[in-house]
Amino acid sequence: MIGHLVAIQPWFADQSEKSDLKRLGDLMTFEIDQSAPLLVQHLYPRNSPPQNFPLSTRYAIHEIEAPPLEVHRGCCFDAESSRVLNIRPLKYARAPTQDEQREAPVSQEKLTAVLLWSCPDRKGLVSRIAQFLFDHGGNILDLDEHVDRVEKMFFLRVAWDMSEFTIPPEKFDEMLVPLATECSAQWSIRLGNEKRRLAIFVSQHDHCLQEILWRQELGEFHAEISFIVSNHPDAGFLAERYHIPFHVFPITEENRDQQEAEELNLLVGAKVDTIILARYMQILSPRFVDRFPHRIVNIHHSFLPAFAGGNPYKQAYNRGVKIIGATSHYVTDLLDEGPIIEQDIIRISHKDSLDDLIRKGRDLERLVLARALRFHLEDRVLVHGRKTVVFD
Repeated sequence: MIGHLVAIQPWFADQSEKSDLKRLGDLMTFEIDQSAPLLVQHLYPRNSPPQNFPLSTRYAIHEIEAPPLEVHRGCCFDAESSRVLNIRPLKYARAPTQDEQREAPVSQEKLTAVLLWSCPDRKGLVSRIAQFLFDHGGNILDLDEHVDRVEKMFFLRVAWDMSEFTIPPEKFDEMLVPLATECSAQWSIRLGNEKRRLAIFVSQHDHCLQEILWRQELGEFHAEISFIVSNHPDAGFLAERYHIPFHVFPITEENRDQQEAEELNLLVGAKVDTIILARYMQILSPRFVDRFPHRIVNIHHSFLPAFAGGNPYKQAYNRGVKIIGATSHYVTDLLDEGPIIEQDIIRISHKDSLDDLIRKGRDLERLVLARALRFHLEDRVLVHGRKTVVFD
């Protein structure tokens, strides 16, 4: 059904003549694609319905060169025979499988590349890098740079069109090494058609997991979710809904090292590039963290260090805080002290209950983690010591 043109027309069933379908709105057409599963539960006619609005809204579906499409609270309507084929309430349209989400190989004509670069500051760095790309046929699409005047460090992110670039990807390192060596630079290049492979770790709070899976379904992340890992079985239903493998590794003090070793084997076998801790309530060992430097993204509340330990929202409520926040950062050996990628806050008043704090905190956590993940996947984060430069 991907790519087929579909027309949706709102109808309602007249209460006096239930078999008669009455037209309410104009015909709407759109194309279904992988990043936009068909959800029409919020689709209503443009003009207001009569006061005796019917039992339920129906949708007449006309799809070209495909079987009738199942939609939320809808009906499949055969335009040729002018009859309802089936009426079947559904909770959601089916989410695409991992295979369906994989894109066809990107042609060279559409290929882009991103360079992340950091080095001691000096005159002419932007010019030298831009000239290098120009000399080899690259057309710059986006360029951001920053100079830390205290540490005298230069940071740059540049994206360019590869359609006429004369250096093949396998020769990037060889051609860029002379300039990088001259500038004492740290750098990395990623092609636009390279999808990162993600693994999501979660415990029992699934709000951040749901946010990531929903945005992945919408096509916001240029990545592939290889699997979900948890120390509890609670999130299994989400993995099943989104057709993602789900692995449970119960953690105790006695089996921690063994379970972590099995998790590492799973990650290496699947060639996972980035790990997302979507409220994973276990501390990773230094051995685990060292295998994925600056590639483990965590989320937590921003009450540290004032309200450390259990029930931070209750502690904050009892203290009468006026703001709460969330922080997403890279994981290091220092617990919750890794380089910060993204943060946000929201105001709290005396009217807010403890449940209000928890609800607002959940909203911040899922949004901050989603933004941090997008920055990471789009190569917008440069780590420098315990800090980051984020080109957003």
